This record gives sequence, C-alpha cells and structure tokens, in this order.
Amino acid sequence: MSSEVSYVRITKPIMVKEVTLASNVLERMKRENKSIALVMGEKGVIGSLSRERIERALSTGHDVPVREIMSTNILTVTGNEDCLDLLSLIVKNKLDCVVVMRGKKVDGVITLHDVLYTIQKRALT
Repeated sequence: MSSEVSYVRITKPIMVKEVTLASNVLERMKRENKSIALVMGEKGVIGSLSRERIERALSTGHDVPVREIMSTNILTVTGNEDCLDLLSLIVKNKLDCVVVMRGKKVDGVITLHDVLYTIQKRALT
C-alpha cells in the first residue's frame, strides 16, 4: 500500500496579504468554509493561519493585521512524501499545515486533519 501525498487530500486555502485584518480573514474563512489561510508576501508564502488561531486572537477584543498573529514556520512538500512522514513533520513542528508546491506555484496545503483522514480511510479499505 502506497502512502504518497498524491493520495492525501489537499486542501485549497485562502490566500491573503499580511496587512489584511484578522476579522476579515475569519469572515472569509467562514463564508468559503476554509480552515487555513496562507499569508502571501512579494516572494511567496510568508505565514499561515488556522481558523482557531484567528478566533483566539480576536477573543481579546482587538482586531490586528494577520502579520501579527501568523505562524512563520512554513514547510513545503513536493507531493512525493510518505503519509506517516507528513504526520511526523506536522506534529513535531507544531504546524497548522504543510504547503504543497508544484514547481514554484502553491498547489494547496495538507493539514493534520487531511493526513489523519487519509490514514483512517486506508485502514478501512
């Protein structure tokens, strides 16, 4: 049984600029039913945000640009990694997601939920 990324569900995130207010990103995430946002800079991905991270930040009563609350620990994958390696990578590095790149283009993200879903699905087949 192969466990390559190509068989793992790849989530399409929303992409925002670093100056975007957290409340605007959360509103868009809810509207588009997304759980992850990638923060884009001039040279590509500079951060990521989970819906939970934004909600936690907004619970203080202050709306801030996403650059102030984003995770800057960004790891990319090519699409050929083993599913269990992805699980280890995400958990050990406390990541919201890993970014799937196809060449220099962002193809999507893989979240812990995506990996666990794939492992469970394979266990049942």
